[in-house]
Amino acid sequence: MKKQILLLSCFSLLLATCQAQTAGQIVDKYVLAMGGLEKISSIKSIIAHFALKEISSETPGQLAIVEGRAYKVELSVSGRKIIECYTKNEGWVLNSLWYTGLKKLSDSENKLMKDKLYIHPLALYKQRGGTLKLVGKEDDNYIILYTNPDGIEARYLIDSKTYYIHKETRYVKKDGVLTELSTTIFEDYRKTPEGYCVAYTQHISGVTGPPLLTFVVKNIVFNNSVNNNIFDYGNQEADF
Repeated sequence: MKKQILLLSCFSLLLATCQAQTAGQIVDKYVLAMGGLEKISSIKSIIAHFALKEISSETPGQLAIVEGRAYKVELSVSGRKIIECYTKNEGWVLNSLWYTGLKKLSDSENKLMKDKLYIHPLALYKQRGGTLKLVGKEDDNYIILYTNPDGIEARYLIDSKTYYIHKETRYVKKDGVLTELSTTIFEDYRKTPEGYCVAYTQHISGVTGPPLLTFVVKNIVFNNSVNNNIFDYGNQEADF
């Protein structure tokens, strides 16, 4: 009986190890599909212009990320600005559409958004001290649970054929209960002339839930200098 228990324990440990290795292997293949670790690590900043697609119109917007330091997205809907801005030290939002005005985020709120400071947070999980777990499969997608160094969880569906990320779901704990924070579906992957791989169409929902909003990348520039003033609290004027 003791031998059986010991064998079962060893098998369970081996299974857990294999799962961890398999999760790592899947993410390694994702990294290769995106251009390789060296190529991904060479991205220090991006500036992208995109359009929020609606039934009969498009709303322009812009995004800037300085790897590991700052993130800002801005668009104007019906003449009213919507801005999200996060840095290592603070975050702030402006939503004129819902008349919520300018708001500085608390430390805990800003921590939830820390992964947005990284252009490929899953690709650099080892370097940042994150962990992976292979949960299973959904259709043709591997389900990878990623936990960042702050304990924030995200679930990724990675296509078993292309190894591109199909879907990302981020979570937050409220009163001990895991609650969905946001969902992004990635489509229309293309290689840029520089050899980077980008999902040119993204369907995003936030804490307000469905419907998914569709964003289409119009152009994207890598490793250009970014004016740090655009990340200053309340800055609504600076062009990226």
